[in-house]
Amino acid sequence: MDFLEGKLLMNIDEPVTAEDRIRDGVLVLYYFVSMDCDRCRTFDDELAKVYSRAMRKEKDILVVVVPTDDSGDNIEVMNSYPQWYMIPFEDELRVILRYNFGVTHVPQLIVVRKDGELVTRCGRAEVEEIGINVLITWSE
Repeated sequence: MDFLEGKLLMNIDEPVTAEDRIRDGVLVLYYFVSMDCDRCRTFDDELAKVYSRAMRKEKDILVVVVPTDDSGDNIEVMNSYPQWYMIPFEDELRVILRYNFGVTHVPQLIVVRKDGELVTRCGRAEVEEIGINVLITWSE
C-alpha cells in the first residue's frame, strides 16, 4: 500500500482513506484512463466483469482509477466509474504512479498486492486474454 498510505480516495458515495478500504490479502488494480479514450470505454466493460466476479467470489480487490488527463472534473470521472475509487485530479499521486509504473498509454492496468509488491504491469492484456479467470492468476 506504499503509494496509497495516508491518501484519500474518492467515489460516488463519499471519500475514504485508503487504510479504511484496504484489508489483508487485497489486490490493488491501478486503472490508468483518459476521459476521451475510446479504448478505455471498451476495456471498462471487461474490467467491470472481472470486478463483478471478484465481488461474487468474495475476492477483495480495490480498483483505483487514475485519470491521466492534465486536468478534469472529479465528478465526471466518478460518474463514469461509480463502483470504483479514484485519485482526485489535484493529487500529485497521479503523476507519481504514472512515473513509477512507466505508464505511457491508456488504458493500462497495473496490479499490485497490498504491500506494494507488483503482480503484473500487463493487467489489461491479461484481462483481455484470460477474462474473469485472471483473478486466479493474480492470486497465485
